[in-house]
Amino acid sequence: MNGVMIEPNTGSTKWAVGDLDQQTFFVVDKLRPAQISEAQAVTLPDGTQAYRVIRLNARTEPHRMNLKDDYQLVQQATEGRKRQGAIDDWVKEHIHGTYVRVLDDYAGCPFQHPWVARPGQ
Repeated sequence: MNGVMIEPNTGSTKWAVGDLDQQTFFVVDKLRPAQISEAQAVTLPDGTQAYRVIRLNARTEPHRMNLKDDYQLVQQATEGRKRQGAIDDWVKEHIHGTYVRVLDDYAGCPFQHPWVARPGQ
């Protein structure tokens, strides 16, 4: 998207400071809106080295959420809740007729839904 960083959880171009990796935070923290950073060496997820330049388009001061300034965030949160509710309803409806095998290594892990193996299997 023209080099704009997209926040992977929301699909938004707005990032909460706590969602930035440490290296990016220290660069962005020193920038003023419309200012461009020096080239920064980064290691990509596949291990290769690259360089990036960061431009801070805008900075939003901390504020109480409101529909005027945060409509997109409110909309995304609402859609996420509705989507999760639909998934939870589907799981509740189908959980007792669905067999899920849990490996012994993971048997003690907490699960979001109470998946149960059928007796004897």
